[in-house]
Amino acid sequence: MRITAGRWAAIAPLAALGLALSGGAGCARTGEQAAPPAAPPAATASAKPAPSPSAPAPAPPAPASSAPAAPSPLAFDTYGGYFVSNKFEPTAETSLVVIQDQQAFDKVFGAAFVMRDKSHRLPPGAFDSCIVLAAIHRGKAVWEYAVQDVRAAGGVVTVRYTATAKPSESAEFACPLILSIAKGHYTAVQFVENDKPVKKVEIPPAAPR
Repeated sequence: MRITAGRWAAIAPLAALGLALSGGAGCARTGEQAAPPAAPPAATASAKPAPSPSAPAPAPPAPASSAPAAPSPLAFDTYGGYFVSNKFEPTAETSLVVIQDQQAFDKVFGAAFVMRDKSHRLPPGAFDSCIVLAAIHRGKAVWEYAVQDVRAAGGVVTVRYTATAKPSESAEFACPLILSIAKGHYTAVQFVENDKPVKKVEIPPAAPR
């Protein structure tokens, strides 16, 4: 069918009205708003476990002490009433000895007995449990001794004593200091006279009895 120009002019407004009522693609109806595009789903953060408190670091070990052991005091006893044998180191001004048995003691000392003598001497069998330490001064003087202290550390016994000389022009003397200590695992004796180290005497192993 042919549509004349007059008829097309009448149909055109109706076609436009049909398009408005049908809501063409990409157009919103009057009075409505287009729904906003859906938001993308929020990313869920993966839950991380809370860090556990770290255990305290162990304390470092205490350093080993390198200080030497303190000297231990030793009990001692002093003796008198003995003379020094004139065969024992007769020309030495000073003798320092350690004696471990009666036979050796008798080679150095003899007992001087006089009337009403109350000297304190070694008891019988003293060397079963003791050793004797002795200092001897010779010359034209009478020597007096006083033991200050006897101590042991690291196997060494230290004897501290004072020695005072009273000069004599008439005669020569050999004056001993004699003391005993209990036997022990000792290797040497250090004699300290008037605060001055005099000599260290090595102690040989005792001979089997």
